[in-house]
Amino acid sequence: MARGRKRIPTNLHVLHGNPGKRDLDARAAAEPKIDCIYPNCPAWLPPLAKKEYKRLKKVLDGKKIITEADRSALLMHCVSHALFEDGVINYQKMGGAYKWSEKKQGFVRNPYLKDILEACNTMMRIGPELGITPASRGKIKVTADTVEDDPLTAFMKQRKTK
Repeated sequence: MARGRKRIPTNLHVLHGNPGKRDLDARAAAEPKIDCIYPNCPAWLPPLAKKEYKRLKKVLDGKKIITEADRSALLMHCVSHALFEDGVINYQKMGGAYKWSEKKQGFVRNPYLKDILEACNTMMRIGPELGITPASRGKIKVTADTVEDDPLTAFMKQRKTK
C-alpha cells in the first residue's frame, strides 16, 4: 500500500516548479509517454456536459496537461457539472432547501439538494487531477519551456545568439 501524497505526472511537476530540485529527467524517462492531445467530445454527452467540455477545452487545450488517457476523468467532470447545473435549476424551481408537507406533517428536504452536493463532491475530487481547481492551478508555474513562442520571437532569439 502506497503512503504519503499521490504522485503527480512529471509534466505537471514541471509546471508546478521543482522546489526540491529532484532529478526529473530520470523520473520522466520512467513514465509512459502519452501525447498531450485534447480528446474529442463524444456525441453521447448531454448538452450541458458538452457545454462544459467546450468551456474546458478553451481553458486547457495547449497547456500540455490533458491527454487521451485523461478522457474518462474529463468526461466524469463534465457529466458531474451537467448534473450540478441541472440540479441547481430544478432546486430553484422547487423553491428552497425545505418545504412544508401537509401529507407528512413536517418539513421535507428538497430532493435536488442531494444531487447538487454529490455533483459538487465529484467535481472537487476530479478537479485537482485535471488542474482546474484554484488550489491546483495556484501550484502551476509557467516556465519558458511551457510557453510557446510566436515565430517572430523565435526568429529574433536566433538572430541574437548568432
